[in-house]
Amino acid sequence: MKYKSTLAIKMLLSQLPSRRRRQLALLALLMLGGGFAEVVSLGLIVPFLAFLIDPMQALQVPFVAKMASIFELSDPNDLRLKFTILFATAVIASGTLRLVLIWTTTRIVFGIGYEIGTEAYRRVIYQPYAVHLSRNSSEIMGAINKVEPVVFILNGLLTAASSLLMSISILVALIIISPAFTAFTIIALGGVYAALMRIMKKRLEMNAEIVSQAMNERIKVTQEALGSIRDILLDHGQQYFSNRFNKMDWKFRRAQASNLIIGPSPRFVVEALGMLLIASFAYISVTQTDGLTTIIPALGAMALGAQRLLPNLQLIYIGVVNLKGQEQYVFDVIKLLGQPISEDRLSDLNPLKFENKIHFESVDFRFQADSPLVVKELNFSIAQGQKIGFL
Repeated sequence: MKYKSTLAIKMLLSQLPSRRRRQLALLALLMLGGGFAEVVSLGLIVPFLAFLIDPMQALQVPFVAKMASIFELSDPNDLRLKFTILFATAVIASGTLRLVLIWTTTRIVFGIGYEIGTEAYRRVIYQPYAVHLSRNSSEIMGAINKVEPVVFILNGLLTAASSLLMSISILVALIIISPAFTAFTIIALGGVYAALMRIMKKRLEMNAEIVSQAMNERIKVTQEALGSIRDILLDHGQQYFSNRFNKMDWKFRRAQASNLIIGPSPRFVVEALGMLLIASFAYISVTQTDGLTTIIPALGAMALGAQRLLPNLQLIYIGVVNLKGQEQYVFDVIKLLGQPISEDRLSDLNPLKFENKIHFESVDFRFQADSPLVVKELNFSIAQGQKIGFL
């Protein structure tokens, strides 16, 4: 299915309470604030370095001269001090905002994880007996266990969203400083990640299916072994169950390892490419100017921008890879959350007083609507204090 991962996230978000969706909207605003702080701190690096090198030369730049006029700054030493304080303040504010963003994201994500886990469990135990008979308990246990990786998937996606906004903000600042270089950088680095994602897409989708099925099978084999442990010990069947578990566990671990390799691998290629682009920009800029005085501030901005941009690009890629590699987890959890619960099962039952006996008269029972009767016109009584067993 095309856009399967997007569908999974939309379905998961639709299951969240409205309070959580409002919190995610506020979190998006906080991400925008973090992106703006990145633009300010990165944009100030050019005038800051320019004033440190040559204040008088820096005043030849119209934007810098306008700022100096607004603050009524004329003394070169005063200019250096004021812009140093301004740049330091912007950097501290940006770092503080990112720390607040990490703290807020983590608290919201794990709060959502708690609510998803408890709601999934509640919807399982409120199902009628016939539903429990019709499905394998190992699949239910597997789906409940998948809530935890779904929480980490959601955390990775929110981190990727924050990193995307940060990356866009950094690129906006770099475009203002050097449009041509930044445009070339976007094409080069974006092309690397897009190509890798296209190449690895099928493998990630395959791993998602393998991981989900193997987790269910491991639980199933464990339940079967522990449920019939007496027969296994008497028949010496340990090796049979060990082989079944080993086979499933090997598939599970191999798919996980594949996902972990796909995730971090582009980082080294992209970092090397980024440094190569900066080195090329520095060489071309120096050969086309009379000296380093005018180019050092731009180089400083490029280096700082790359230092912040590359980790954010990697976080975006890892967030997408984690989703693609484990998207089946999300669908399994959504399936649990979508189980209907009849209203009569949610209502409290009034306790019956048991003073003498319980009498059963013409009792019929079948496990499902289309299955044969297993009890028909049963009549008996149980007196208070009696112990009666049925087989």
